[in-house]
Amino acid sequence: MPWIALATLTALLSWLSLTPAPPKIDHELLGWDKFQHALAYAFLTLAAGRAFRRLPIQSNTAWMTAAVYAALVGGGLEVLQGLSRTGRFADWADLVADLLGILAVLILVSFRRFRSSRP
Repeated sequence: MPWIALATLTALLSWLSLTPAPPKIDHELLGWDKFQHALAYAFLTLAAGRAFRRLPIQSNTAWMTAAVYAALVGGGLEVLQGLSRTGRFADWADLVADLLGILAVLILVSFRRFRSSRP
């Protein structure tokens, strides 16, 4: 199930990033584009982390692999936006927002692991 969730979320983010006219969210906070990027890539990192933890690798490696996966998806989609003729364009600020969402998940996972390892 985690692999299906990861594939579905990756496909959804790809469609939202590459479609000429993605749906708009009419909400004060959720409507902010960079917040949407950070939130989307935080969820992608969580989904990837859950999937990669099922592999026979250490938990730290799974989460770092998830972060790299999410960063590659984000970077790849920005490159594709720059190459497409759909009216979309690549934006470094979008990639920074993606990376901040990924980093937030890594910090939360590290904090949670630290708290659970304390006596």
